[in-house]
Amino acid sequence: FTAVVVGAIGVNGMLALGLIARLLVKPAVLVGVALGGLLFGIGMTGVGYCPGTGIAAAAQGSRSAWFAFLGGLFGAAVFAEVFPAVDRPLYAMVDIGTVTLRDVTGVPARGFVAGQVVAAAVARPLIQRYESKPVA
Repeated sequence: FTAVVVGAIGVNGMLALGLIARLLVKPAVLVGVALGGLLFGIGMTGVGYCPGTGIAAAAQGSRSAWFAFLGGLFGAAVFAEVFPAVDRPLYAMVDIGTVTLRDVTGVPARGFVAGQVVAAAVARPLIQRYESKPVA
């Protein structure tokens, strides 16, 4: 979660400073995103690592992390082979075009960034309190 907040601050800060001209927003293909998210979530849950911590654990010699890493490479290769066959059908299902949260809600990006910062500030002490409780 903190990576999302830091990334949002960084990207929006670079936009505000003119260091990057614009963001390239890809089409929101809802069925494809939902299927990809489901597969990704099942994989993360199954191995117990998110991509960043998985790579760090693999670098420290964790066998399960190495299997997760190799499984991710295998999954990417399968996706690359299958994508041409499923590309058009997925786009045909629910493609709402290149929309952003701002387009949908009218709230500017800095409003979402501020919301993320507040959510992180509120969540952090709650998570720390939960994690510090002894296991029964």
